[in-house]
Amino acid sequence: MKADRRCAPRLPYYTHAIVRMEDEQFPCRTLDLSASGVSLVSQAQLQPGIPITVELLLESVEQWISVEGLLVRVERLNGMFFWGIRFDEQDEKVKLLKPLLYSEDDQAREVAC
Repeated sequence: MKADRRCAPRLPYYTHAIVRMEDEQFPCRTLDLSASGVSLVSQAQLQPGIPITVELLLESVEQWISVEGLLVRVERLNGMFFWGIRFDEQDEKVKLLKPLLYSEDDQAREVAC
């Protein structure tokens, strides 16, 4: 069994997202979300290691947020591609996700990375 290397708990989160890379954009759906990253599914095949921008809909506040990240994992299953994105922790917008995703107790238990 693989060790979970995530720095923050992930929550199932299903919404629309757009991944932007240079002059291209790819529509996606989110699978789960944490303060450290997001899992997405898309029809597009990309290579890990690519810096990207993820725009995702935060339905609880009815607004789109744009976060910088790195494509760290790509898996293919049934003609679709599952992407693992690690957010850039220096991006100020990442800090805005924590209170939307986690209770104060959850934030206090967050693992130091």
